Amino acid sequence: MNAMHLAVEFKTHQALPGLIPRPRMQSAETGDLIVILNQGIAHAVDLRWRTKYAFWLANDGGLYNLHVTLREFCFELDAAAELMAARVDALGGVPQCRAAAVARNSRLPSHPPTRRGSFNLGDALIRSHHSAARHLILATTRAMRQNDRVTASIFRSFSAVQQQQARFLKTYLPEQLKTET
Repeated sequence: MNAMHLAVEFKTHQALPGLIPRPRMQSAETGDLIVILNQGIAHAVDLRWRTKYAFWLANDGGLYNLHVTLREFCFELDAAAELMAARVDALGGVPQCRAAAVARNSRLPSHPPTRRGSFNLGDALIRSHHSAARHLILATTRAMRQNDRVTASIFRSFSAVQQQQARFLKTYLPEQLKTET
């Protein structure tokens, strides 16, 4: 199937091969899953912003390897957000990825990058990753209770990524990034 054929099918609103068709009506369980997925999207986007902030702080000379690793973390967070957004769309909902929706839906601990005083950026970033992983573990349980194995699998894999990133940051984040003034 070529790209032109796919474009014609998309324009005529026919189901594309390999995609899950949208349900016509949302049940209360599907609506609950959409809310949980949108909260997961908010966490992924919020973590990406925070990781990108650390990424730019690590742009200095001797921290090139950390800079590259944080860039890879951002790519993984983008992929997770896109995967959850696709699942929301497949369930018949609307993915909420805009800044206002992310600010409203994210439940991560805040660590605003202010110039007054100092805060521990590394610990705040690690806490954010752990908090997202905890949320995703609870979301996995809720998805399994509703017999949605696809959503549970998405949550489980994203939780594993968050735990892996938090362990990496806890081990390798240098002191230069841990304290900012």
